[in-house]
Amino acid sequence: MKFFPAFTLFVQYPAELEDRTRVASDFFSTTGADKLGVEIHVPPVFLNAKGITTTRDLLAKFERQINPDGKVSIRRTMHFPWLPYEDFNLGDLDAKKRARTVKLLKKGAEYAAALDLRVVNTHPNSTCTDQEWQQLYHQESIRQKTLLNAAETLKNVISAYEERGILLAIENSPYPFESIDGNPPLSPYTGVIREDISLLLEQVQSEQLTYCYDALHANILATTAKAFIDGGYPFSQYWGLYPSQEREFRQIAEKGPLYQLRGFESKTAHIHVGGQQGFYRPGHNTIIEGSALDLTDRALVEPFRSAFQLIAERSHFPEISMVIEVKEEDYHHSRNLPPSLVACWNLIQELS
Repeated sequence: MKFFPAFTLFVQYPAELEDRTRVASDFFSTTGADKLGVEIHVPPVFLNAKGITTTRDLLAKFERQINPDGKVSIRRTMHFPWLPYEDFNLGDLDAKKRARTVKLLKKGAEYAAALDLRVVNTHPNSTCTDQEWQQLYHQESIRQKTLLNAAETLKNVISAYEERGILLAIENSPYPFESIDGNPPLSPYTGVIREDISLLLEQVQSEQLTYCYDALHANILATTAKAFIDGGYPFSQYWGLYPSQEREFRQIAEKGPLYQLRGFESKTAHIHVGGQQGFYRPGHNTIIEGSALDLTDRALVEPFRSAFQLIAERSHFPEISMVIEVKEEDYHHSRNLPPSLVACWNLIQELS
């Protein structure tokens, strides 16, 4: 098993290239590493011939600068699309939006093949507003319908990935507490309760449909569930969860972050990792996802170690990118990424 420490490169921001080049070069000189992963983040407008050319040139320039003698193994993957994106949702009730999602995912497979990208990682869905949640999406019958819709969407696209030998990885996200902006949207469909992902993998029998274990999401979900138990908050205050899920939410608090990995170790083809601060409280947003990765933070790192060891032992895939996610104030000028990337490499060495 080879783990590739990796980071994200936003292809729509060419100005970011200089920063990521410096980060990679410093990483190699600090660690002596001979492996690096690059997860490109792609907006849907790039899924065309011009976008392929632009991205190919960007990746070639980047790899030429950081690996002039060809001694470093570089593994390319892609996160698609750049969420939140209103026209992308695997399980949406709107058939037109699902058709649009199918089209985008098929184009994503073509794009990935043209650029030698081995994995396309995606979220199950986009988001809805609080009003939409209260009026419609909180209903259990709607949850079941969106799950089946998501499975049908995946059935309609998976052949495009099979034909090209590309893995499509479904992420355990969004958890219902994710804040993408100042007014947190809701995530009403799948990815919170493990059985939702199980259903998708069972419905779509394909070696190309895999699992992306986001260790940050798993940790945040577990610490939030524990805060719910300890604080005794009314379950109804937790956005995006269904009444039928309260019992399992309590079990997450007991089982911890490995809850979202158990059963999927063999299907895990991709990993997201990073630092984390806080947890979700009703009416507040205290989560910082993607702070500096500190290996001395045992509460954060010990679940990572356990999860990655299980993946190393059981995954069917010989190479896996471990993508460092950092939420910088300015993506073009990283501060948390350099020390986090080194910490990720050191963590990988412990598992070898």
